[in-house]
Amino acid sequence: MAEMKKAKFSEFEKTFGGDKEFENNAKATWLVSRGNDLGDRGMLDDAQQDFEEAIRLQPDHLPAHVSRIIVYKKRGDKNRVEQLLKEMPEVMKIDGKVVATKLDALQQL
Repeated sequence: MAEMKKAKFSEFEKTFGGDKEFENNAKATWLVSRGNDLGDRGMLDDAQQDFEEAIRLQPDHLPAHVSRIIVYKKRGDKNRVEQLLKEMPEVMKIDGKVVATKLDALQQL
């Protein structure tokens, strides 16, 4: 798994030529996709790690926040779910433009 991630991240770095915002968004999106797949297979710890890394790369990445909340929901940790809902950013921006809102993201739950 680590080698696949390394190769994919290298690909994003080449594709976006040093534009960290777009590069980090692509990495975060890929991590969320992989994390969702891991979560669907019951690998919640691995999924959670991917979602948390996605959030470190792009703190306003709303899909990563939603997916992380779903992991805690599956674990039955209602207190953590409530805390994460409060901490979730209100909007997600790319290139200064709002591309998603908390309200839109919460509709996925």
